[in-house]
This record gives sequence, C-alpha cells and structure tokens, in this order.
Amino acid sequence: MRFVAEPVRAQAAFFLTFMGMTGCCCWGFLMGNLDEWHHVSATLQWIAVSAMVSYCPTCVVHACRGGWRVAAKWVFYTVAFVLMGTYAFLWNNFEMGISPHTATLLAETSAGETREFINTYYNTQGTLIAVICVAIALVIVIALEWQRRELSRLLYRKWARRLVVLPLLVLLVTGVACGYVFVELALTRASAEMDKWERDHDPDGADLVTSTIYSLHYLRTSGNDIELARAQARAVRRESCVTAERDSLDVVLVFGESYNKHHASLYGYKLETTPCLRREREAGNLFVFTDVIAPYNATSVVEKNVFSCNSMTDGEYWYDRPTFPTVFHRAGFNVYFWDMQRNFMPHKLYTITVNDFLYNEEIARLSYTDTVTRNFAYDGQLVADFFMHRKVAPARHNLTIFHLMGQHVSPRERYPASYVHFTADSIHRDEPWLTPDKKGYIAHYDNATLYNDAVLKGILDHYRARNAVVVYFADHGDEVYDYRDVKGRHGHYDPDSLHLKHHIEVPFMIWCSDTYKELHPDVVARVKASLDRPFMLDNACQVLFHLAALQSPYYRAERDPLSPDYKATRRIVYYKYDYDERRHK
Repeated sequence: MRFVAEPVRAQAAFFLTFMGMTGCCCWGFLMGNLDEWHHVSATLQWIAVSAMVSYCPTCVVHACRGGWRVAAKWVFYTVAFVLMGTYAFLWNNFEMGISPHTATLLAETSAGETREFINTYYNTQGTLIAVICVAIALVIVIALEWQRRELSRLLYRKWARRLVVLPLLVLLVTGVACGYVFVELALTRASAEMDKWERDHDPDGADLVTSTIYSLHYLRTSGNDIELARAQARAVRRESCVTAERDSLDVVLVFGESYNKHHASLYGYKLETTPCLRREREAGNLFVFTDVIAPYNATSVVEKNVFSCNSMTDGEYWYDRPTFPTVFHRAGFNVYFWDMQRNFMPHKLYTITVNDFLYNEEIARLSYTDTVTRNFAYDGQLVADFFMHRKVAPARHNLTIFHLMGQHVSPRERYPASYVHFTADSIHRDEPWLTPDKKGYIAHYDNATLYNDAVLKGILDHYRARNAVVVYFADHGDEVYDYRDVKGRHGHYDPDSLHLKHHIEVPFMIWCSDTYKELHPDVVARVKASLDRPFMLDNACQVLFHLAALQSPYYRAERDPLSPDYKATRRIVYYKYDYDERRHK
C-alpha cells in the first residue's frame, strides 16, 4: 500500500489538481442526479475511474527526474486545462459536454463557420464563466505547486495516511476494477457496438479524459460502418424494384437545414416569412404536416438515417439498410443529387460522418445519375445551376434531391442583400434578454427563412406544369432566442418540452402539381388524411416510395404515414428519450 500510494503522496499537488480539473464534470453530474439511482451508481464508478486516470500521469511525473519532471507535469497540466476549458465553454454556452455529439458538430464545422462561431461566442456570459473557471483552476494549481513540498509532508503523517491516502487507494482499486470499460471500448468496431457500450456504462458522468477518448473512438469506428453500408448497396441489385407509375414522373426532395418551424408563418409565426408557401397551400397544392420531428439535432446523424431505409425506433442502424437513392436508381429512376454541403471540409472528420457515406465511390455509382461538384454562395444559385447545367437528359422517371444550407449556423450569411426585409425593429418582443443585437439576429434568421421560401418557389415553378411531387423538410431546428437567452443548437442532456419544440420539431410538407393531383387523386386524399399523424424523419423514405408508387422489399406500409396501414410507434430522440412523453412535461 505504501508503494502504491507513494506517487500520490509525493506528487499530491499534481494528483489533486489533475483529478479536480478532469473529474469536475463527474461531481457536477452526480450532484445534479442524486434523485436517480442508476445515474448515481454509474457516476460513482466513473469517479473511481477518474482517480485511476489521474493516477497514471501522476506515476509518470513521479518517475521523471529533474527537468523532465517539470516538462511532463506541464504537458499533462496543459491537457487538463484544455479539456476543462473546453468543457466549461461548452456547458455554459450550450449545455453540452465532451461527447460524440460534440465531436460530430465540430467535425461538421467549416473554416468559415468557425470564424462565425468565434465572432458569436467569444464575449458571451458563458465564455466569461469558462475563462473565470480556468483562471481559478490556474491559481489553485500555482498555489498548490508552490506549496507542494508542504502538502507532501502533510500526507506522509500517520493521521493523514488514514484520512486521505486510504480512501484514495480505495478509489484507485475500484477504478482499476472498473477499467474493463476501456477494454470493451477498444473492442468496439461499429456504431451499434458503441451505442451498446454507452447504454451499459452511462458515460454522461465520465471524466473529461474518458469522454474525449470515447468521443474520438466513436468517430473512428463510424468509418467501419461504411463497409456495411456498401454491402447493403450491392444487395439492392439482387432485389426487384419497380414503379407502377406509367406516365413520366418527377419526385423531388428538398432537404433544408436548421429550420425552426416556429419561425415560419406557415406554422403560425407572426411575421410573414413564408408568403410563397402560404399561397401554395391556399391554392390547394401544398399540404403541411403538423407533427413531424427529427431524431437528433445534428445534420450528420439525421442525414444518414434519412437517406437510409432504416427505422431508428425499431433498433435498425443506417448501415443495416440501403439508401433510398440506391433503391430508386435500381427501379429505373434518374437520380440527381445537388448538395450545398458536399465540399464542406472534404478532408476533415466531416467526411467520416456523412460524405464518405453518401459519396463513397461504390455507393455513388449504384445510387446517382449525376451529382454536383461546384460550390455556391447561396441556395438559389445551387438550384439555378441544376436547372441550367444538368449533364444527363431526364428519363421518364426522375428523383431529384436538393440539400440546401437553409438557415444554417449564421443566418445572415444565408441570403443575398436583396432579401433584407426584416430588421431589429421588426421584432416586437420585450423579453429582458433581447438586446437590439439579438433582435437583429432574429431578423437575420427570419430573412433567411423568407429567402428559403423564395428558393422553394423557384423549385415549384419549374415543376408546376409537370407530373411532379415535391417533399420538403429540414434536418433539425435551431434556437433563436425563443424562450431563453440562447441561440443555435444546444446539448440534449435531459431535454425539456421547450428544448424539443425548438430543436426537434421540423417543418414537413408535400407539394403536388395540378397534373399529379389529377392523375393521383387517391394519393392526394391519403396525403390530406395524414397531415396530423405523428411521424419521425428516419422513415421519410417510405413517404417517397409511396408518392413514386415504388414497389420494393424496402417499402414498409406500417412505417408510411400516408398508408392506411401506418402504425404510430414511440419516437425516440437522441437515441434515448421518448419525445411524446417529454414534450408534455
């Protein structure tokens, strides 16, 4: 026991400060969940693991001599300060910790978005609190290091060994016993295994070092999922996929970004942000769904599960089923994919989460007739490019997918100057946190929503005289100072009804041309009958199959809200929370 305790007693200042900085989240999580025993028991284990994690660098520091000891000590201190500062910044600004979700959001951020992000959050109250926390930690580290010899002498006294060292040894032994979690983590090879590991070990209360290792490993293992997805794409070639549509048909999917539907006048917002869509609804061509949600508030998670024919509620992963473009292509459709985000950080982690999947060479060959490779400043330019420069002549049946930027990240960058319609003076609200600058941000978001409405009108106008059906929805919502002093996407720890309202609820609508309505009155009747049915985006492909009269083994009527056989099931968001239970709390 004396041998094991020696590094802790000799380097007491380092051990205590390192464990305090990297394990602070454990204690915070424990105090916030004292009423839930399963969280308490899991967090107590993570506190023991935190002691073990801190003990390892303490042994390294103790083993070094002279200048090497000082260098090793400050390398580990730097890691602790970075992790603690990152955690404090994320938690105070977004109610997020270090997690796969955080790593995914960072992976999806381009250089331009990073600049926008820094400009937005460098002087917020949350950032100030994070800086103060780091400064306090630095003062404590300097003070304890200054008194490290006296602290070590104190711990060598007999009463101190019994009061301090023995409890620490118990933590270390327990931490070693719990160390199998790292072995299990290292053995995971796919997202399904990672999710099982998370359910088994409840890492929300883990220390910052473990959370970082877990998050980075999650991104790495997601690369292995691509091989499973490729096998699913190849399997489609062995299936019979046909459409019963005899006439020429255009099926169009418009996939928006960061659209808080409660800022759309179509859904009751006070400012007129969707005049074009409102006129389409009044003309009887647009059908607006009222109860559709996204499974997550991260593009990468939603996009993979929207494009794949899986059902998250039924425990299926996106790589367990092929993508709907692959199925449409097998059925003889020309498939066009014009994507505003294709070239976002192509050599960064974002390629692991989405682009390596959707644009994998084999999957793309089996799925698309043509895709876009150019960059555009605005969504309208992307749409215009498709209609002007499509390389392949349309066949009798076409599936066209537009992935827009919508209101993503910095809304004032998402619309041209000619679409400035709302200003800070247009926001007639009096909440105490709404400064003129924040009202200006809301106005920018509403202008971006208005521009999105115009972009959609341009798409609809192109297909107005054809046998065409257009489906529009967004990947997730966004907070725009709606009910608190917060904007953007935020953490999902214990989300309440207001969080779900603005992050998870999304616009969903179907537009039918007059020709389509005339040729398919039965389909239009089923669309009208389904507008209030609860639905989640992971099964959006079933709606597309129905509208295209596509017959394949991947169509599941019980997952299709347009079908009379539809069965509404539990809608699980963030992989763990029942949306319909929580939205009433």
